[in-house]
Amino acid sequence: MKKRWLGILLALCLLVCFAPAAMAKNNRTDIPDNSMEAVYVSSALETDQDIPVGNDETGTGTPDSPFASLYLAVDKVKSDGTIYLLSDLTSTKYAFVDSKSITIDGKGHSITRGVSFTAEVDGGRGGYNPAMIEVANNSTLTLTNITLDDAYSTEGTEFLEQKTGENKGDNSQKVQDAIIAAYSGGGTIILDDGSTLKNFGGMSAIRVGEQYNSDPTPPVTSQVIMKSGSQITDDLDSSDRTGGVAAIWSQGGNIVMEAGASIKDIDGRAIYLEDGGNATVNGSIQNITANSVMTSDPAKGSTPGEGALGGFGGIAVAALGNSHFTLESAGSISDIKTDPNDENGGDVAIWLAPGSFVMEENSRMENIETIGLVDNNGGTIDIGGTITNCNSKNVLFRLRGTQNTFKLQESGIITNCSTTDAGIVYLNMGKPTIQIDGEISDIAAGEIIFISGNGLRPGGTCTLSKTGIITEVSGDAILAGDPSEVTILGEISHCAGYAIRYTPVTTTYDGVTGSSLLKIESGARITDNHAGGTQILVTSRKDNKKEKPYSADTAKKHILISNDDVILSNRGIELDNGFTITLSENYDDVKLGNLSTDNDTTLNEESSKRGWQNALATFWVESETAQELTLSGLSSVEEELPIYALVMPTGDEGVILTESSATVYAVTGNGDGTYTLNLPATYETGWAVALVQPTNNYGTLTLTPNPETLQEGATSYSIQYTATFEPSESFKNELKQLIQNDDERTYTLTFTLDSRLTGKDETLTKTVTLDELEAGFNVSIPTTTVDGTVLSAGDLLVTSVTLEGSLPPEDDGKTVTLVDTATVTVTPKPEEPDEPDDPTPPPYIPPVDPDEPADPDDTGVSDLLNTEDHIQYLFGYPDGTFGPENNMTRAEVAQMFYNLLLDQDVEITKTFDDVPANAWYAKAVNTLASLDIISGVGDNKFEPERSITRAEFTAMAMKFAVGGEEGENIFSDVDEDDWFYEAVVNSIQYGWIHGYGDGTFRPNNPITRAEVTAIVNNMLGRAADEDFVDEHAEELTPFSDIEKHWAYYHIVEATNDHDYTKPSSGENWTKLN
Repeated sequence: MKKRWLGILLALCLLVCFAPAAMAKNNRTDIPDNSMEAVYVSSALETDQDIPVGNDETGTGTPDSPFASLYLAVDKVKSDGTIYLLSDLTSTKYAFVDSKSITIDGKGHSITRGVSFTAEVDGGRGGYNPAMIEVANNSTLTLTNITLDDAYSTEGTEFLEQKTGENKGDNSQKVQDAIIAAYSGGGTIILDDGSTLKNFGGMSAIRVGEQYNSDPTPPVTSQVIMKSGSQITDDLDSSDRTGGVAAIWSQGGNIVMEAGASIKDIDGRAIYLEDGGNATVNGSIQNITANSVMTSDPAKGSTPGEGALGGFGGIAVAALGNSHFTLESAGSISDIKTDPNDENGGDVAIWLAPGSFVMEENSRMENIETIGLVDNNGGTIDIGGTITNCNSKNVLFRLRGTQNTFKLQESGIITNCSTTDAGIVYLNMGKPTIQIDGEISDIAAGEIIFISGNGLRPGGTCTLSKTGIITEVSGDAILAGDPSEVTILGEISHCAGYAIRYTPVTTTYDGVTGSSLLKIESGARITDNHAGGTQILVTSRKDNKKEKPYSADTAKKHILISNDDVILSNRGIELDNGFTITLSENYDDVKLGNLSTDNDTTLNEESSKRGWQNALATFWVESETAQELTLSGLSSVEEELPIYALVMPTGDEGVILTESSATVYAVTGNGDGTYTLNLPATYETGWAVALVQPTNNYGTLTLTPNPETLQEGATSYSIQYTATFEPSESFKNELKQLIQNDDERTYTLTFTLDSRLTGKDETLTKTVTLDELEAGFNVSIPTTTVDGTVLSAGDLLVTSVTLEGSLPPEDDGKTVTLVDTATVTVTPKPEEPDEPDDPTPPPYIPPVDPDEPADPDDTGVSDLLNTEDHIQYLFGYPDGTFGPENNMTRAEVAQMFYNLLLDQDVEITKTFDDVPANAWYAKAVNTLASLDIISGVGDNKFEPERSITRAEFTAMAMKFAVGGEEGENIFSDVDEDDWFYEAVVNSIQYGWIHGYGDGTFRPNNPITRAEVTAIVNNMLGRAADEDFVDEHAEELTPFSDIEKHWAYYHIVEATNDHDYTKPSSGENWTKLN
């Protein structure tokens, strides 16, 4: 029994020792606790005659008889009551607000922590050094018009978190955690207008946290609310801080700063969040300076460190353990500084490990020097406000850890900032999600976004959205070197460096393999970067094991450039070693990239088999349509030798397919160090391309199409290809020797047709003898017809011709290979003519058909134009019409006559200023001008797009004739003084024109397509077989608008390729082609 009583007594003693300090009652039992509506406190001395002297033993807490201590006043005030200060206080014992809501109205007075502040004991922490005020058990404390001053005073020696529970250890030597703390069941601290907390000497000015144990669930959270006019600050001139964590320390608690509230002039750190803490700041965080004593880990007491470069982690805000910080619309962070006694570029204003940092629209972050802005270790940065005037020795935003998110919202702006480090946004090792919807401008930095090649985790993304803008940058906009996907939809402009530097890579991490990709998509605007030079650089990754381990492939490791509303001021894509591919103005979607060393080796082996040299440059390309590529930056070119494109198909992984054969296409020099390569649609998973040169000059092989342009929309086209070979003198001598030796070897001429010509991949071959080679040859393949394929303006039909053979001795592999490529361009349908302004035009009178026209052999026309083959020389429109009353332009007429020329290989001696060299009609206009068939209109102009008049057309047509005896002028509107008089009268003599039924010629009227068919058929001696036409009407090229037209048979003759016989008059059709 005696032992039982001793055990009970010991248990009671232990219970008392570990009970919360609040359970220890004050000595004033005469006034019940929680009973007073208003309580007054004064620590005035008897000498202060105007202020009552406070006394905890005899005072009643009234204005005339105040208490002397805050802790007694807090015990006695009831919930919703108010404590009033009548004087400044010095506090040496903590006040505990338990299960009630109270207000402390300082009346402008202050409470200062006194020396030898009383230690306390509670059931959670044991012996510990307390805050001035503790708020617990769902209590609310409101401070107004009061200052709480810690005076940098410290109880204890260890700046560590006071732990609770079984493993709490000894808390007695740990410093106080705050001036005011809220925990133990949840509490709310409200700093109202006029309230100030300053000069914290322990861990913080305010500490808020969740409940310590797991019940209730979810845990009760404490919070601090700073209202307008409240502040937390330091007297910096007298700062004697020896440690701590932050002005506000949240361990899972909430922090709310309303507009007008501030944390300013702090020696150390403003806010520290951990354990899922949350802060929403609509006030200001200003003039916060790093020091060498604040801890980055209150549980362990580490040094300030934890910045990426070992600097001070989070001078303004540290958010750890999935904590969240939001700077609201009126919020600002400014003047955040490194330690002036130990300046460290590794210091950072915001530290996330991991956590989130959000800036709402109109919030601001500004005037930050030397340090980085945000160090994000696996967290999220979301910028909707403005960041300006921040100049760092560090990167502004450092992304590291497993996975990172950086977003600049559409309202977000980063401007007038600089860094001497790697970039504004720098990623190293992690998997990024970077999205730029806002504006980054006026930046001095090597790069804006620097995605380091050290990254291994695939699946990251970097997107410049349609609203995103990067402009006015002293370096590059984006450097991408890890296995992320970069997508450009917005604007990159006026950067001194490249818009994008892209280094493709493939990596495997945790069993997942991924590769990088660069996409330039619809809406992208990349202009005026790199001093107007190439905007995009794509370089090969190099490592110690292999110089170029990766090749572009159909899925990844390439740049995809869309043609849908993409603006590129320079369409050049720079690849390895300065080699640049420039897309044509009307390019289609295309993928481009570099090749691996293995692919380069395969292509060089193929070149060697032909006796050619190693590649000048290599690249990978994929496109569903033909592409015209301009090549530059080629070094070591031997100008006297041709350049060929050696092309081989690649598989899904970008590797040249085994057992595949190489195709060769010609590359044309432009005379300015650039070269043009026309490639047809590629193999479905891409082509590996090498630009190579032979070792010898064997001559010139030329492929010429007729016509060189087709008009869009028709469903039937005809093209004739002619290959011409002229051997070099050295090759001619070798051939003569072979002929003298009765060598019977032959060469093969192979035409590789564009698949759209026949609907399939097709080649046509012809055997060429040594005699034909030595003499040079001119070989035409049968007219190639496209039926049922609707072509669009801008399409390119690419056909190549290859001449191959061998020279003795055979055992040294000496081969001859020559290649040329011809491109036929599809041109737009002519625009419909505008309606005449005159609402009552004169009635139309059809031209009068002439009598039997003169034979073209007699007029001389057959000496220049193809009168023998009755080919189609005019075409209709996509809507199934011919447009007989549409006007023809000067360019269209020139192209029509050029298509009919027997010899198109003419030295160009005449050009016009308004005929661009790359215009679809340039070759035709310049050729006919050089033949003196067409003339300009003065000032070296041709006016190609203007409708040609009847007089101009007649004068041009007569240039193909030798001229005849002057006939009779039958037209009432043609005078002898007219410049066209002789041409018109002579054309009458040849029976080409008879004018209109009213006796007029109407020389200044635009000539129509129908009138052109009538005149040109007369020139060529062609006339439709009306009986054959009527019997085979369903087989003719169909036009919906000519059946009842006066020129019906003329149009049929001009638009249907046919075989015929020639009787004494007219012609008999025998077959439609």
